[in-house]
Amino acid sequence: MHKTSSEELFARYRQHPYISTDSRIAQPGSLFSAAVRLKLVSLALQLLAAGADPSLGQGCSSGTLLQQAVGQGCTLVKALLAAGAQPDAVAGTNTSTPLQLAVRRDCCQEVAALLAAGADAS
Repeated sequence: MHKTSSEELFARYRQHPYISTDSRIAQPGSLFSAAVRLKLVSLALQLLAAGADPSLGQGCSSGTLLQQAVGQGCTLVKALLAAGAQPDAVAGTNTSTPLQLAVRRDCCQEVAALLAAGADAS
């Protein structure tokens, strides 16, 4: 069975109405970041399965991908953590950790996933 690469997914989704209007998207990593930011969870999961880097966004002003994923459902948060996203990483102007965001947003399953991944509860 052929595993779809992130480049193939990029080519397929490049014409998505939300994505094609974002001039910042010029490569597969940017597509992954956009998928998380635009709450396109299914696309984000496909890109992650195809090898997208979960640490993208570390220098992004709107926060890490994990910070942006909080509140979008436990599936994406768990997938990012399983792929190696750091549970306590923060970026840009968003100084709240993913755990703090999950608690504030009352996302109990995400809180549990972050704690299980070693997020600092102090």
